[in-house]
Amino acid sequence: MKFCGHCGKSIEEDVKFCPYCGKGNKKKKHMLLYFILMVMIFILFDIGSKLIYSSSYSIISLSKYGSYIILESIWALTVFVMLLWAGNAYIFHWKKVPIRKSFSLALPPVVIAIIMFLTNFTEAVSYNLVDVLGLALYCFAIGLTEEFLCRGWLLTEFIERYGYDHKHVKLSVLASALIFGCMHFTNIFAGQTFFETVMQVIQTAGMGYLLGTVFYRTRNIWSVVFIHAFYDFSLMLTEIGRFAVCTGTGETESQLTTIIVSVLLAVIYFALGEFNLRKTKTYDLLPDVKELTEKDIADSKRTTKLCRLIVEISFAAIMVTNYVTPDVQIKECKPYPTKSISGNYSIKRVYYKEYEYVESNTVSRIYIKDDKFYKQNKYTKEESELTSSKNDLIVIHNETNNILAYYDKENNKIHYEKNTFILGDNPIIIDYPVPQLESFGVIELESGEEYVFFTSKDIPYGMIDSDSVLYEVSFDD
Repeated sequence: MKFCGHCGKSIEEDVKFCPYCGKGNKKKKHMLLYFILMVMIFILFDIGSKLIYSSSYSIISLSKYGSYIILESIWALTVFVMLLWAGNAYIFHWKKVPIRKSFSLALPPVVIAIIMFLTNFTEAVSYNLVDVLGLALYCFAIGLTEEFLCRGWLLTEFIERYGYDHKHVKLSVLASALIFGCMHFTNIFAGQTFFETVMQVIQTAGMGYLLGTVFYRTRNIWSVVFIHAFYDFSLMLTEIGRFAVCTGTGETESQLTTIIVSVLLAVIYFALGEFNLRKTKTYDLLPDVKELTEKDIADSKRTTKLCRLIVEISFAAIMVTNYVTPDVQIKECKPYPTKSISGNYSIKRVYYKEYEYVESNTVSRIYIKDDKFYKQNKYTKEESELTSSKNDLIVIHNETNNILAYYDKENNKIHYEKNTFILGDNPIIIDYPVPQLESFGVIELESGEEYVFFTSKDIPYGMIDSDSVLYEVSFDD
């Protein structure tokens, strides 16, 4: 017996046409050639997605996750088309178990996700609600792409080619899980350290095995999509307001803790996957098995006891590891250069209620009205709102540069405009994302030069130099 590649119902092995939907059963068993063909198609779609991304760069700035949403959505659409082309669309008709009932099959990652969500959501929203919504869309697109690919396509293809007996179902789930884990090696090219990437591959392989068993047991692709998306979203909330974080610090204690926790989590996920695939719960999904033997029941009981013991020991080991291991400062990496300042300097908060600001060939008057900053053309009297609320405003005027800067609290960014007095020069307008600004002002160096200066939660001391580059600065005593 096997499943029809179109409607998913059980049919005889040698039939040419399904007696239920009438469609031909033309799938081949040349798994290696099929896999190579799929890889080639993915490479072509990857090149195409980058071309689409580069041509749509101007419309992805609504959220800092805008580019990722577009790229991941293209991948999700790509995998969906491949599912249709490969004849695996029947997975969307499999809804034998509701999503809420499938949570118990993946309880540890669901509990971890809920705890992380409750811990980080309030603080994350305080950064920028637009970025939170963007992150949610991004994670949902990731869930669609990776679950459609690794569970919806790869797992079902492996099962159809390797066989529907209990042993080969487990091998198919394992194969799709290993591919899912190895996919994350590509994060090295995104700037992730080798150590961090290896730890992620170990955890995701275990997670892939667990999600594969959930999909096989529930026959509901949307269950694993939701679990995957919610898990990623909850974890990524911790860094939504930061530029980047390096977890590979080179500190022995930190790396040792990471290795232990990553391996133990992977062991827990693999053990729960085995528990989900115990014979007493999966044989009713096997088309060639009618009833369980006494040996099958005994094997299932042994699997249950062993998996529970592994989960309990691993969980206890994680608790002990977190308790006995000292906290280690994580090194934070930021995508901007550093600069050292020597000599005398002074830092002052500059707050102008009314000021004349030169813009190319016109002069504007900056003033406060109704607790908001406005800019009015001195000649045409045309008025425009600078900020949505009263923020710190900086205007620097010297012989060569005319700089306007203010902090946009709602969007967590410094708006910076620089105009020169050279005819024909275009103004420089840049928005620098700086979450949780603590102070804003001007730093005057010993040479008499003035620059925009600030401090924030992520940047102890920051400055925007004459080249309009944001630097993290240090001071030589």
